[in-house]
Amino acid sequence: MRQVEYPIQKRERCKYHFAMVFVLLLAFALGANGLNADVIWIDELASVIFMGVFDLPYSPAQIIESISKYARDHVPLYYFLGAGWTHLAGWSHFALRFISLVSGVLMIAWLYRFTSDTVNRHTAIVSALLMSTNVFASIFFHELRAYTLLLLLAVIHTWCYCRLASGTRPSKLTWILFVCSAIAMLYTHMLGLVALAGLGVTHILMERGSGQSRAIMFGWGLGILCFSPYLPMLLGGSFALGKRWDALAAGELVDPFWLLLTNGSYVLLLPLAPSLVYAVRRKRHPIMRMLLFTFFMGLTLLFVNWRFDLIILNRMRYFLLLWIPCMILLAYGLTSLPRWRVVTALFLFLWGIAGYQFGRSIEFLDYVGLMARIQRFPPLHEYVSHLQGKTGHGDYLIGFSETDNVNRAGWRGNFIADYYLKAQLGIDGGVFMETGSKGSTITKRAWEIRRDVKWILDERPYFLFAYDPGNKPPNADIALDIIHENYIPCKVVVNKPDLLI
Repeated sequence: MRQVEYPIQKRERCKYHFAMVFVLLLAFALGANGLNADVIWIDELASVIFMGVFDLPYSPAQIIESISKYARDHVPLYYFLGAGWTHLAGWSHFALRFISLVSGVLMIAWLYRFTSDTVNRHTAIVSALLMSTNVFASIFFHELRAYTLLLLLAVIHTWCYCRLASGTRPSKLTWILFVCSAIAMLYTHMLGLVALAGLGVTHILMERGSGQSRAIMFGWGLGILCFSPYLPMLLGGSFALGKRWDALAAGELVDPFWLLLTNGSYVLLLPLAPSLVYAVRRKRHPIMRMLLFTFFMGLTLLFVNWRFDLIILNRMRYFLLLWIPCMILLAYGLTSLPRWRVVTALFLFLWGIAGYQFGRSIEFLDYVGLMARIQRFPPLHEYVSHLQGKTGHGDYLIGFSETDNVNRAGWRGNFIADYYLKAQLGIDGGVFMETGSKGSTITKRAWEIRRDVKWILDERPYFLFAYDPGNKPPNADIALDIIHENYIPCKVVVNKPDLLI
């Protein structure tokens, strides 16, 4: 029989659905910020290399061969999707980052559905809004990496698990989605194992003994069985590849975790208190399940870090899976308070202000990895845009950068500049000289430029000289004088206010 839905219930449901449209648009807007403006960084370069950017899109077999050779702690599903997507959208970082953006927005939508089904609609809408506006999580909405896809699959899998463990008779589709999402999660990122470990221990503590419980365990076993071809590679020393001498101890991870979770303000942890109190009083409540899930996932991560020395300050992204239950716990704490709408509105206002300030602070850059360096790179995507159809075989680009990391930031012999110049423009590559300053540095740069130009003359007969005429580098004139000794200038191919080539 079908439950009758009264007009008041329909209006209430529609109200929340309209609110979710706003939340999803906000998540899309915040996630898309920098989608095309930010130059890719080293880890994103690794992603496009595993997809086959320098050898045309790889086949699935080639992707597996590549990651098994160079990065045994990676798994292939995200690269399969990326390589397939390039056939439709091309190799620009704008197009490739859409996989992460769409995965992130879908994750917010499914988070609402999951929380609405397991807790209530008030908590669902607030948790979706908190996740959408968390400044650390939103970074990964436009990163060319697998994290938002992993979060999406984790939400789907946990939603399926809660439906199966609820005691009602689930559909075959739910069982299929449960097993498939487990397999997909494992093949998306090694942290999928952490999510399953947290769910598994929570399940054993809360649902042991029932017939449905054994069926759920069988589903997980089936998922791990399908992943078993990769387990030897992942566990057989692959974690050791990521060992860091400066890995943080468990106590040192607590402070940055709470700081990133709460948009840089510890005061915003206060709503957790009502959630914890209610969870302890009502042991069978879904919030208790969320609390245990969070605890055991975190414990698993800390154990892995203790055993393999993985997590440093700019690898706090490994804790992103904990954002899902933590946002639900925060939202439930807010919506459990008297006059929760007023309290929540004030909290969200403070949350947004704190996130805006924290995201622009120097301290925040310590947590985001080497991606912070790309802010000093030249706008390489604009070079590609302006030079399309204007380059020829044998061309080589000489440009300027505020940092020489653009020449040194590479992966297995390929550099960030190569992704833009070789893969997308089809030229021989380029070198970016660090912008000099007056005094002794200029003399040093002149010798370096002379050496570089001589090397280019010996190896490459044609090159493009690029700089920003509105902010002309101090050593650009020296470079031009040296070039004029050996070259006859041909023509201006790009003449824009911010780029002359």
